[in-house]
Amino acid sequence: MITYDDQIRTALWILQNKNVAKLYRNHFFAALVDEFQDLTHQQLRLVQALCKDRVTFAGDLAQGIYSFAGGDARFVFHEITKNTEKQVKLLKSFRSSPAILDAVNSLSPRTGSEHLSAAFPEHWGNGGLSSYASFNREDAEAEWVVRMCQLILERCPEHRIGIISRTAFRAESVKSTLKSHNISYADWGNGLFRPETAKILRNICDELSVESCKEPEELMSFIKKRYTAFHGNLSEEHEDACGWLFDRLAQSDASSIAEVKRCINAKKGNKTIATRKGIHCLTGHAGKGQQFDWVFIVGLEEGTIPFYKAKSEEAIDEEARVLSVMISRARIGYVATSSSTNPRFWYSRNASSFLRYLQHAPNFLFGKDQIELWCAEADWTALSQM
Repeated sequence: MITYDDQIRTALWILQNKNVAKLYRNHFFAALVDEFQDLTHQQLRLVQALCKDRVTFAGDLAQGIYSFAGGDARFVFHEITKNTEKQVKLLKSFRSSPAILDAVNSLSPRTGSEHLSAAFPEHWGNGGLSSYASFNREDAEAEWVVRMCQLILERCPEHRIGIISRTAFRAESVKSTLKSHNISYADWGNGLFRPETAKILRNICDELSVESCKEPEELMSFIKKRYTAFHGNLSEEHEDACGWLFDRLAQSDASSIAEVKRCINAKKGNKTIATRKGIHCLTGHAGKGQQFDWVFIVGLEEGTIPFYKAKSEEAIDEEARVLSVMISRARIGYVATSSSTNPRFWYSRNASSFLRYLQHAPNFLFGKDQIELWCAEADWTALSQM
């Protein structure tokens, strides 16, 4: 039996046949590999087996955040630079404000990033926003974050705001506050499907019962059988939809079926969750490669980021790279927040050790009063056109 995880290993085994390798190299004359820092050893070997030296690699060592999935940025960089004739460094940013780039640069002692600068700093007016605010409780933090999001969208209704947390659990207070104020937002843990697919998934939810949710094998079988009954066949897209529904239901209990159903969204035209305007809630890993006008980083605390399981210096460095990725999702400005009390266990927690790096960035603002003053004095007409 060959499983999904065996695909690359099996492909490498097949490519040991010189005639097969030659056939593929004639077909794929060259390759461009984006985000090379996320490659595993096997993935690198596969690219090299297919195209040998005719490969261009693009990436950033300071954004290597997938070691848990086998990514080995340092090893890959060492291997691809052994015989590389040319290396081009792209250190000018055309999409982020000086404030964002200064924050990313401040983390370089931990991330190893090279100094970045804005290609056109004059384009950004007052330079953007780099800031931090602390709160005693998560509910107060959530209320303030939501109010600031509303302020931004009142002045810049076309803008996109990312509320990003290291773990999905840490943003629950913000999501609850958004719901209580009846504010629409895109939850990246939700699904966005073609209308006919969304309708079938909702129908399946209506048919689910306590009994059908008991055993995982029975649940997956039930979902696929009912989907086939509604649609007639299971394409790859439909298999993915069934898998999404199974994952969400498997993480919930039977009483949460209605909540899972509410997470099923139908897309309009070519719209995806990544292109919606307004507020988005997501994790740092899910946001990699995405772009927002503004970012709120919720949970800049010890134990959250860096994550409590990060014990070694290498693991803490990767946590700093996760934070750098979260900050660099923003074009104009970011606000990091923390809460000194954990509402579930009522123990106190300290601000993240990464805060001392961010504070060294030029024009960094500390405290919600300074942030609100910045917003009061900002040229929102100019910001809305950026």
